[in-house]
Amino acid sequence: AAFGYLRGIEDKATAVEFRLRGGNSIWLSYDWLGTWQYNPSEGLLLKFYGDITYLVLIRGSNLDRPLNDGTMNLTHAGLQRHRVLWIREMNEEDIRQLGDKGPTIDSIEVAEFDSRAALKEWLSKKAPAFMQ
Repeated sequence: AAFGYLRGIEDKATAVEFRLRGGNSIWLSYDWLGTWQYNPSEGLLLKFYGDITYLVLIRGSNLDRPLNDGTMNLTHAGLQRHRVLWIREMNEEDIRQLGDKGPTIDSIEVAEFDSRAALKEWLSKKAPAFMQ
């Protein structure tokens, strides 16, 4: 319910779609994916470098938990191997129904930056645990 992925082990997606609760989506190329960090108490921070820099902050629970007791998860088997096609913000009912059985996505924030100073300012306000 939190994300969709390619089933074939060798399959790779060219982009990942971030589906926002209001109906909007943004696609970012895996070619642009640079560093990313996972902090269970803060969330998942993805940095995409292209014509400008994008930060994607994903908050939720069990973000690294495998689906259905298998091997596929959002972090290592999914994003790291470019197999995740989409990630979506879940509504409260979806989160409640899933409970603690798998990953849930409470929020996705996408921000774009044309300067390092602006990026650091946003990060210090939104997710200071990721400040370096």
